[in-house]
Amino acid sequence: MGASFGALSLVALVLGACAPAGAEGAAGGSYDAGPALATETATPAPHPYSLEGLAARAWGAGPDPVVIERLGLVRGARTSVIEYESDGNRVRALLQTPDRDPPPGGFPVVLMAHGHVPPAEWSTEGSYIFPSSGYAARGFLVLKPDYRGHGKSGGVAEGAFRTVEYTIDVMELLAKVPAIPGADPARVYLYGHSMGGEVALRVLALSDAVKAASLWAAVTEPFPENTLHYLRKRNPAQAGETLARIRAELGSVPFAAFSPVDNLALVEEPLIVHHGTADDSVPFAWAAPFRARLDAAGVAYSFHEYPGEDHNISRSFNRVLDRDAAFFRSVP
Repeated sequence: MGASFGALSLVALVLGACAPAGAEGAAGGSYDAGPALATETATPAPHPYSLEGLAARAWGAGPDPVVIERLGLVRGARTSVIEYESDGNRVRALLQTPDRDPPPGGFPVVLMAHGHVPPAEWSTEGSYIFPSSGYAARGFLVLKPDYRGHGKSGGVAEGAFRTVEYTIDVMELLAKVPAIPGADPARVYLYGHSMGGEVALRVLALSDAVKAASLWAAVTEPFPENTLHYLRKRNPAQAGETLARIRAELGSVPFAAFSPVDNLALVEEPLIVHHGTADDSVPFAWAAPFRARLDAAGVAYSFHEYPGEDHNISRSFNRVLDRDAAFFRSVP
């Protein structure tokens, strides 16, 4: 969506964008507005990590991405490591293209938002190489950003807002697609797996540069349950402490201001959604309430259930990639 943020006007009201008590309009005379009142009547700025705060940012102001290593053919795709700037961090991404010259206008693009991998275990070249090379084999130019703090990428993201910071990293690379040789910026599609599904939904709420998206086993719980669910499984006390810190930091700012699934009316692009019924990481039970939210928001989507499949939809992996490729090409 991205170009307009009118659909979040209710959030602005919740955040306190209203006239101060006791103030009179122009027709009602004047009032004594001393220094203290001037501070009290100012409309609060949105939290920088809220959807409204992110929508106010300028994207792609940094230098164009640069190739730092050419890897040759990897799983049949021409492969390079590129580097770009995000929040002052140098973030790496894998660039893969079909092993042929691009068509007129360039290759259609799949921008990947990956799921959780411990940052120290992440490899730009190796992690998520099967879906990235799979899309390249189907005729797409693929951009797979690390996220800050992953592998050799700079920066760090911690705590309940880390997926917001990962979204910033994806948004900065999305803004640079026109500078990628061989890419068609008019045909950009988004992949989001697991945690990356939440990232993808936030990108869709912010940007009108994406034509469609595929969500694989996406995290679709509202903020901050998107994080607390996993903390609670490992350490219930830590989950409680994290929730207390979030409440203390945000004060009266509503959780919904940070939650893409609470703002699906901002998503105008069609989705294809995949989920395995035996997923032990993102519960398949989350699919039903997510679909209800999509229906309520009027989002166009198709849903594909994979009986007995795991979190990576492993047995049906190529079938899902084929479905994605056909779906992306079907979007006008």
